[in-house]
Amino acid sequence: MKKILAACFVPACVALIGTPIAITLQTNPAQAQTRSTGWQSFRPQRQGFTIQMPKAAITRMGLNPKTFKLEQTTIDLTDSARPKTHDGDTFYIAQTQNKSMSYSIGVTRIPPSVRKSLKASMSRPNRSDPNSYQKLIAQQSFTLGGHPGKELTYRTGWSFKKQRMFVVNDLMYTVTSEYTTLRNPKISRAHQQSMDYFLRSFKLAQR
Repeated sequence: MKKILAACFVPACVALIGTPIAITLQTNPAQAQTRSTGWQSFRPQRQGFTIQMPKAAITRMGLNPKTFKLEQTTIDLTDSARPKTHDGDTFYIAQTQNKSMSYSIGVTRIPPSVRKSLKASMSRPNRSDPNSYQKLIAQQSFTLGGHPGKELTYRTGWSFKKQRMFVVNDLMYTVTSEYTTLRNPKISRAHQQSMDYFLRSFKLAQR
């Protein structure tokens, strides 16, 4: 779990501020498919979003602001037990029973000094790092409720990952769906549809 947090949550802010290159940007992605019985509405209090999560246990991970220790807790569909001191800088994750699919949302507070550059980076393409363990194979930029966002698709030797990031005022949301291919090297159409449904079900809500 700690490795997932380090890979998907905090570094996203730094990785997005890159050098502009030419690209055709797509906007207004298609609406998600109709919700099936395998999904449930997740809206953690005071975090400013709602999303469809698979019907599985949801874990909250984050640093305790008093002890600076990483804590993880199984939560309900509104994260009703989270103290106000833990708003922002939080990571939520749910996995399928065989752990081949994982779904996560990172909520990161953005320091005032980088908000402007991070917001601008949403409309610029990322460059694939040849030294990275994951290969960037697709990307697009769009807006959600007037806020800039970006979708990135990665492939590694063992997984297929789609990730969406949104900058909304002082927060950045990182929404990730990942399919681990250790048992099956090919991703099925059903898995791809589940990944897209999760990503596109993300909606902004009042904090």
